Amino acid sequence: MMNFERWIEQNRPRRDYPSRESVCRFMDIARRNVKDSHISGISDDAKFMFSYQAIMILAKACMHAEGWRFGSTPGHHYKYIESFLYILDLPEERVDAIQRFRVKRNTCEYEQAYTVSLKEADAIQKVASELMEKVSEHMETEHPDLY
Repeated sequence: MMNFERWIEQNRPRRDYPSRESVCRFMDIARRNVKDSHISGISDDAKFMFSYQAIMILAKACMHAEGWRFGSTPGHHYKYIESFLYILDLPEERVDAIQRFRVKRNTCEYEQAYTVSLKEADAIQKVASELMEKVSEHMETEHPDLY
């Protein structure tokens, strides 16, 4: 597997300049989305989307804390999710599962609503909650000046 520096060379993100305020803002938004995914009575689609948004914000927070970001170009969600391999050292199968959520999100967002099952919504909600903890720990240990 390639290292983070090589991955950065291949994917060419833009340089970014993190601050404590900006990292904390990302983390607060992700925390809110995880919390919103637990609102009683929301649809499975809504639970899924809140959870997916939390995952994306966490990926952005990680990249931002490392000093990088992707613009809104085709494939940026894929790249942000892939960054978990290098920044959080997540196993490939875990990242692949998150990538499958990304594909499902695209279907819900752009093609057909009401396609998310309760099982899928619960699964992504669990992943978002676990990533919230993992990214918080990462920020505390690797970027205490920013978190």
